[in-house]
Amino acid sequence: MIVSQRSFIRTAHFARFSLGLLCLATLLSIPSIQAQTAVATLDGTARDESGGVLVGVAVTAINRATNETKTTVTSQTGDYRIPQLLPGFYDISAELPGFKKFTVSNIELRVQQTARVDLVLQVGDVKDTVEVIGQAPLLQTEEASVGTVIDQKRVVQLPLNGRGFLQLAFLIPGVSQSGPGGRTATSRGTFNGDSAISVGGNRENANVFLLDGTMNTDRNYNTFAIGPSIDAIQEFKVQVNNYSAEFGAQGGGQINVITKSGTNSFHGAGWGFFRDAKLDAKNFFDKPDKPIPPFDRQQFGAAAGGRIIRDKLFWFTNYEEFRQTKAQTSLATTPYPQIRMGDFSNYRDRNGNLILIYDPATTKVCSTCATGYTRDQFPNNVVPTSRINPVATKLLQYIDLPNQPDVLARGVGYFFNNFAQVERQDSMTHRIDYIYSQSDRFFGRYSYSRERAFAPGSFTGQGGNAKPLVQNLTLSESHIFSQKMFNEFRFGGMRFRSFKLPETAGIKNIHKEVGITGTDELDADPDRWGVPSMSVNDSFGFGGGGEVSNQRNNSFHFVDTFNLIHGRHSLKFGEDILREQLNIKE
Repeated sequence: MIVSQRSFIRTAHFARFSLGLLCLATLLSIPSIQAQTAVATLDGTARDESGGVLVGVAVTAINRATNETKTTVTSQTGDYRIPQLLPGFYDISAELPGFKKFTVSNIELRVQQTARVDLVLQVGDVKDTVEVIGQAPLLQTEEASVGTVIDQKRVVQLPLNGRGFLQLAFLIPGVSQSGPGGRTATSRGTFNGDSAISVGGNRENANVFLLDGTMNTDRNYNTFAIGPSIDAIQEFKVQVNNYSAEFGAQGGGQINVITKSGTNSFHGAGWGFFRDAKLDAKNFFDKPDKPIPPFDRQQFGAAAGGRIIRDKLFWFTNYEEFRQTKAQTSLATTPYPQIRMGDFSNYRDRNGNLILIYDPATTKVCSTCATGYTRDQFPNNVVPTSRINPVATKLLQYIDLPNQPDVLARGVGYFFNNFAQVERQDSMTHRIDYIYSQSDRFFGRYSYSRERAFAPGSFTGQGGNAKPLVQNLTLSESHIFSQKMFNEFRFGGMRFRSFKLPETAGIKNIHKEVGITGTDELDADPDRWGVPSMSVNDSFGFGGGGEVSNQRNNSFHFVDTFNLIHGRHSLKFGEDILREQLNIKE
């Protein structure tokens, strides 16, 4: 996409239409018609003990947490399908006059799963019940996509350093950590770099992130825009390959995170995790005569959920706060005071040979010289103070002096620092679920994340600040018209604001202060008031102060999927529209 430069704003749009008719082979029994959705589907075939199909069997699925009930009857071929089921645990029952009631307890349905549960009814009194407990794990036989669901138990119970949910993706075959220093892992400027993963051998920026089935991808770096607290996650699924046509936009993984909903029972939890540098040991590079560099982390929050109206209206809310101060060990080369004052009398190369300094004002033509000219050496290899540009003298004030005993070639030494990297995040998720009837369900979810990070530079005052703020909204309404027709509509809206500025932005106009001319455009833009970036070959470099970027991006995601079942055939009509506005000043 084309983004704007400076103060110009250009809006980029694209729309991906997935409007198709999927007719599968007649030999397959009701195949998957699952879209990029946040729900699951249950299907199967009812038979008697001899293997004959049973028509008109009443099949009921009851959510154990919310008591939501959905009922259907088997078709002329003995098949049934119950769509639009929230991930969770269900009890399934089947009834037909002349047969014993058949029940299966505690079946777990997962996000984007089409689970098959076949039913075998025995002849007998309907008052009698055949109950199956401890059902074997459901196999995914209804579609060819390759993916893995990380369920709530693993999300909550497995230890995670920093509580980043995507670390669990490394449990999945085909998922690996991206290489160090990759752009996706470093460019956002905050700890969100944890979302830089490689799926199926693809690049780290080839993934798509969804939150409750709508877009949650930061289009700048293709990381997740909001990383929900693990206590707000029901489960998430990573599809590695062979995913259906509803997915796409990138060739890597499709990561769909599902948030928790409330239940009929009230549940709440609070937590706190703390780390203090006083309990740490020094690393190899820390100075033995100095205090332990800071590494302090506090992470705390709470989550709660319950019902407003039993079996109808449910709520869930979560808040989490992250605070971290961590010293960064850095070693940079910087010139000694003699060099800064023009004294090159001991200016030597790596072999200890004196490097002569010549006066450019004495340049003369020399027909016998290999270079065609000659110059005179400064007396005693010292540049007079009057010949040093005052801009250079002022710029050198922004470069720390060496603080280590090492004397390197070309008159430079080491400046060692333990400047602290500071990170802050406040995030929250709020969700409402409303079950109108067996045929209609609505949910709305709002998530918010504000991050602030300071990354120090090699020298004092040359760090950078990053301040992303993301808001994400999902609204969903599902409707079952009949046993053979059902529809789901979802809307997702996301606003992504990100400021990346030098440490001195808006505080000190260094270009003007040191006397650099021709920078009127920079002088007029306080966001770009950083230390100028410069380098001296084979010696030292300084400046930069972090990337400059000011963004306010919006995305609007509309998804509608209509499903029709005709006998053993499944027809799907869908539309997926994503409109994006990228408003970037850099």
